[in-house]
Amino acid sequence: MSKRCRRVELGERAGGCLAVLLLLTAAFAGGACDRLGQHTGVAYEAPELLDDGWEVSSLDVEGLDVRTIERLTRRIEDGQYEYVHSCLIVKNGKLVYERYFRGQRRDMAHRLYSVTKSVTSALVGIAMEQGFVGGVEQTVISYFPDYVGEGWDHRKDAITLEHLLMMASGLQFDENSYPYGDSRNSYTQMTSTTDWIKWGLEQPLVAEPGTQFSYSSANTHTFAGIIYRTTGVHADEFAEEHLFGPLGIEHYFWYAGDGHPTVSGAHGGLKLRPRDMAKFGQVYLDGGRWKGVQVVPEDWVRKSFVPRIDAWGRTQYGYQWWIQRDRVSGGDVEWFSARGHGEQYIAVFPALDMVVVFTSGNESSWGGVEEAILTIVQAAL
Repeated sequence: MSKRCRRVELGERAGGCLAVLLLLTAAFAGGACDRLGQHTGVAYEAPELLDDGWEVSSLDVEGLDVRTIERLTRRIEDGQYEYVHSCLIVKNGKLVYERYFRGQRRDMAHRLYSVTKSVTSALVGIAMEQGFVGGVEQTVISYFPDYVGEGWDHRKDAITLEHLLMMASGLQFDENSYPYGDSRNSYTQMTSTTDWIKWGLEQPLVAEPGTQFSYSSANTHTFAGIIYRTTGVHADEFAEEHLFGPLGIEHYFWYAGDGHPTVSGAHGGLKLRPRDMAKFGQVYLDGGRWKGVQVVPEDWVRKSFVPRIDAWGRTQYGYQWWIQRDRVSGGDVEWFSARGHGEQYIAVFPALDMVVVFTSGNESSWGGVEEAILTIVQAAL
């Protein structure tokens, strides 16, 4: 029996109830799926072809080891990586694997958290290409002269857009030492105010701009204000016209935040469906193009993937993208990722012509999803 989805009509006459029972038994043993992408079992099935812009293929045709991926599927279902919600693989520009877990479905948009930062970076590159925003060497305060008042530290005048992009503004911000919701957490402090950008820029300068990596949602949120002040539209509206529209992304949600004319989603409030997350990764893999159309400037994609500063552990940071090398099957593999709280990933592997997407619910635990990503790399080598 074909491993593709098939709806069994209980009213079919051929074979009667026995035929229905045999069909259902075979389907569940081999791994059946419904029209929303949910599966039972771990046996591999190629993704369903939909009218959403994706070509589909299969793991074996595109050169991935099926057995390795099936074993990974079993580990995900068994909870080895805690609460994984979806896993998608795109190889050679084609969707070859799509699985949803723990009640998730392909039609459900998932909270991206800080994966949103990489989307915001794309909007900045588009706005620069269109002449709305100056180059990365432009100073941040030149977009917010009304925030300069008595007591302003003019050393902050040296902070540029590039410093924000590479998380090296030098402004104090710590959202990692204390849990979210704790009054000592900088993110909690920022989101308790009515003007998050002003609050961020008023923080003390604790390092020379451009010299020290310090992860800061305030840095990224500032771009929401820059986009609004230069284009006259909010970041989500700008994205709808210049990014989501060209990619055919129609179903998304972007949280509004501080009542200021910005969008809090600039740093972490975007929700997308996993297939649309994969589109964004594919755009960056293809030098900013989708189906041959230039969506994100090619030069911006290239610059975003240049390591700008050492970050945490073995990672480096570009323009709101994480960069790292890992040893897999005896060779070094360089990859780039948009990643968010709770283990959300859009991972791009240029040397393998591959994009991997994971969504998860690991906000309160660490599931080690990065290991699962590298298992997929192993299957592709």
